[in-house]
Amino acid sequence: MRRRELWRALDDGTRQPLLVSARPVTDDAGAVIEVVHSFRDITSLRAADEAKTMFLATASHELKTPLAVMIGFSELMLSEDDLSEDVKAAMTAIHTRSLQLAEIVNRLLLSSRSRRPGRAGSHLARHRPLLIERIESFRTATGRVVDFESGACLRYLSIATRS
Repeated sequence: MRRRELWRALDDGTRQPLLVSARPVTDDAGAVIEVVHSFRDITSLRAADEAKTMFLATASHELKTPLAVMIGFSELMLSEDDLSEDVKAAMTAIHTRSLQLAEIVNRLLLSSRSRRPGRAGSHLARHRPLLIERIESFRTATGRVVDFESGACLRYLSIATRS
């Protein structure tokens, strides 16, 4: 069954999003005798998706400023020559984790901007090395087998774990 999103123009000039699907009904010989159509109003789903997108964009922007301060001050502290090894190790950890968190925030922001079909795969493909690194870290930390499979350009992702 194929599904497609279409927009219907209403009398008041607004547009209504519909999820449309069609499936042929065949006889014993395989000849199409009729086609069953389904139209589903997805206005509320669209509104929820818009709210989620707005939340991701807003939260990402709000997190960027404190992260920039953390990264900047950790770099400033690390440039000092008279740090003890313990303090230097702690500041390095703070700096590294702040950079990782900033990357996550950037991906959230990017996903909130990525609205057209097909665009997410190319964005995910850019992060494939990071994803593989994280999977390897998970394997090492848990001692579990992790099966990783992705489609062309990382358009889909399947991760399964087992003992």
